[in-house]
Amino acid sequence: MEQFTPTAKGMNRDLFKIILMILMVLDHLDNFISPYLADTFHILTRVVAVGFAYLVVEGLFYTHSRKSYLARLLGWGAFMALGNYLLNLFVLRQQY
Repeated sequence: MEQFTPTAKGMNRDLFKIILMILMVLDHLDNFISPYLADTFHILTRVVAVGFAYLVVEGLFYTHSRKSYLARLLGWGAFMALGNYLLNLFVLRQQY
């Protein structure tokens, strides 16, 4: 696995992930900044989904066990879906 060492040649996978994470945070700042700046951030951050999808496919291509890799993806996806459901149920529910 490649270590996190940015080089003058380009960027490695870890630096790419960090850039995508920063862009993802920028996309979620719309409640704290002006709507015009939020729209600009929203346009700039459309690459995040494509970038992470690329990293998933690259990980699948270079993994030793595709079954294990896909099981981990499914497990973490289920964990995220459960967390999203619980947050919507208990934190973000409408008070009538």
